[in-house]
Amino acid sequence: MKFDYKNLSSRWIFLSIVVTSFLSIAASVFFFINGCFIIFQNIFYIPLILACFYYGKRGYAFSIFLVLVYFSLVVIFTDYTTVIGGAAIRVGFFLIIASIIVTISLMNSRTKYKLIKERESFQTVADFTYDWAYWTDPKQNLIYVSPSCQRICGHNPEKFFADPSLMSKIVHPGDRDQFRRHMTDYHDKCINTVGEFEFRILNKYGEDRWISHLCQPVFGNDGKFMGRRANNRDITDRKNAEEALIKSEENLRRERDWAQNYLDVAATMLIVIGRDAKIKLINRKGCEILGYREDEIVGEDWFDKCLPPGFLTDARALYRRLMAGEVLSNTELENKVLDSKGRERLIAWRNSLLHDDKGQITGVLASGNDITEKKQMELDLWESEQRYRAFFETSRDGTFMTGVDGRWIEFNPAMVNLLGYNSEEELKAVNINNFYKNIEDRGRLEALLMESGYVHDYPIDIIGKDGNIVHALVTSVIRRGPTGNIIGYQGVVNDITERKRSEEAIHWLAYHDSLTGLPNRALFNDRADLSISQALREEKPLAIMIFDLDKFKDVNDTLGHNVGDLLLKSVSERMSHLIRKGDTVARMGGDEFLLIFPTIKRDEDVILIASKIIETFQTPFLCNAHELKVTTSLGISIYPKDGEDVDTLVKRADIAMYKAKQTGRNRYELYQG
Repeated sequence: MKFDYKNLSSRWIFLSIVVTSFLSIAASVFFFINGCFIIFQNIFYIPLILACFYYGKRGYAFSIFLVLVYFSLVVIFTDYTTVIGGAAIRVGFFLIIASIIVTISLMNSRTKYKLIKERESFQTVADFTYDWAYWTDPKQNLIYVSPSCQRICGHNPEKFFADPSLMSKIVHPGDRDQFRRHMTDYHDKCINTVGEFEFRILNKYGEDRWISHLCQPVFGNDGKFMGRRANNRDITDRKNAEEALIKSEENLRRERDWAQNYLDVAATMLIVIGRDAKIKLINRKGCEILGYREDEIVGEDWFDKCLPPGFLTDARALYRRLMAGEVLSNTELENKVLDSKGRERLIAWRNSLLHDDKGQITGVLASGNDITEKKQMELDLWESEQRYRAFFETSRDGTFMTGVDGRWIEFNPAMVNLLGYNSEEELKAVNINNFYKNIEDRGRLEALLMESGYVHDYPIDIIGKDGNIVHALVTSVIRRGPTGNIIGYQGVVNDITERKRSEEAIHWLAYHDSLTGLPNRALFNDRADLSISQALREEKPLAIMIFDLDKFKDVNDTLGHNVGDLLLKSVSERMSHLIRKGDTVARMGGDEFLLIFPTIKRDEDVILIASKIIETFQTPFLCNAHELKVTTSLGISIYPKDGEDVDTLVKRADIAMYKAKQTGRNRYELYQG
């Protein structure tokens, strides 16, 4: 159990130790004569107390055993008074030592707790840093190594913990003495200072890598040294560029062209700027980005030539501080520059100070990458995401994204409305597989997706919340993970319920009479053709009948067209109930009607039907309180004797009907050729 000085019970324990210690000291003074000698003997208790702290219950038992043995010997070889005095002093001395050890343990526990919290905070940041970070304790033992070490040196963190000397082993032989001195100085002599230097390592593959090393001490609130945190940054590319420039300066004109050629192949812009802010050197990439020839820009003031006016004052102030050594030179920063046409380019910079033989700052080597297009792409991507989000949220079509198990991942408000739900939460609780009207549709849709990776306008019927059927067209694609595995689907659902209803209505109107609802001439012809084909195969006759209403014009003229229309509807209803299943009654137009009887066996069958029709007209029709007595005249043609096609049969049935009218109406006539 940790000793918590802030805890109430811990405070009482601490107060009890202090009070008891004070009383023990008083007892020691009272028994001074025996006490002086006994205090020397109390050194015996120190290992007992330590045993209690470090060995728990076994330590307590061992200590109690030794104390009992010790007091038994004292009682045997000393008088009773001496034993009491010695015991009081021993108890006091025991409690004093115990309080000291408890206090030390408390301080040590708080220090360890702070170290752990510091370690956790550091590790949280260091795990995601691009640099190689690590932490050592006061004895230079590794506590933490960040994952970036593998990218830089080729060895993972576990290798460093398994072999504590690995760090020293990978240091370049030419830099090992410097590295060893640094580690010794900053852990022993310069414990309170921040250490920074550069050295080389040999990575796992035997390649030289330059490292910028920065370490600093970590102290607790009590000022106790807790270890050092270090950061190793791979500066190989920068060092290569710096070395190239240094060589060019050392060899002056003789090697300037060689250095220039070397710099020109660099993929980054490299510029040397002097203390006077004049451009001393620029590589080909720099000329390409800025749009100048080398002779147009070398010798010009960098700030006046290439920086936007609004940034000049701050940039010059920062450069003066850089030349004075007040600003870290390897800090990465971004700023805009102007090219030769006055266009702004965004550059990401890394600066490295240049020094002369005396160590004085002579200028800066700036390496820059043009990130204008990258930033523009990021902006375009952001805008694209915003446009997608706006389209997603405002689209009238249902847009969705699901997992392979049918769970909703995302959908827009239109999808909620399409399925008839009141809220997104309500829809999320329902698996998408529950919306298929036919389970076969789901199988066919998934098969098409697996075959081509997408489907376009796949017709499907969906069951809404209230059980209503939604006719829809689904466009969907497969969603895949980084390894190519299927992780779900996404797509658009277009509700075509109203459109389908309209199409069905248009289709119905194209083949039906709008007044009576009976098939029109087009549908009659289709059915007649099918009936003739069937009669031909089965070698059976069929009958075509045509009839109209006798003196229908008088009804329209005397009672009006509204009553005439009602009469036509009543005739249609009566005829629909009269004919058999499989027979067809259609309206030709006006008061003329056509009938098909595909299953007659002889002429007498159709004569019987015609008689029933004439008979049914004997019952008056009630139209708007008007009781109308109407008769009809019928004409009949028989396939195949009266014709073998629809037009011929209709024409000859019409001839027979007019013959019936001429011979007195309210009768039927068979065609006589």
